[in-house]
Amino acid sequence: MRGPRSRDLRSLPGVRTASAARRRPAATLQRFNEHTVTDFDTLLCRYAEIRRDGASTSHGEYDEAVTAVATPVFHAGSITASLTVIGLAHRVSRVAGQLTQLVREAADEATTAFGG
Repeated sequence: MRGPRSRDLRSLPGVRTASAARRRPAATLQRFNEHTVTDFDTLLCRYAEIRRDGASTSHGEYDEAVTAVATPVFHAGSITASLTVIGLAHRVSRVAGQLTQLVREAADEATTAFGG
């Protein structure tokens, strides 16, 4: 359940269309380590998953030692902020699913506080 969100992420437009993304050279996506997504098709798939799920989890994509869970906060139908839990991968990765649910619930409360 998504709670009081005034807009589901699935209704938001994609960051880029697939055709526009494919025209950009792969060199524009900086690689930080072997987990960093640098392929536009893969990135577009990730965006679609995030819009569908309403949350994002990063397992070492920027810093291999870090896992992060983030979900949006809405106001007036737009994403205004995000709530994020970030921590050492060896502690956060094993509970990322539970944290995702908790962060979603907190973001829903923040959305309500902002007036949706």
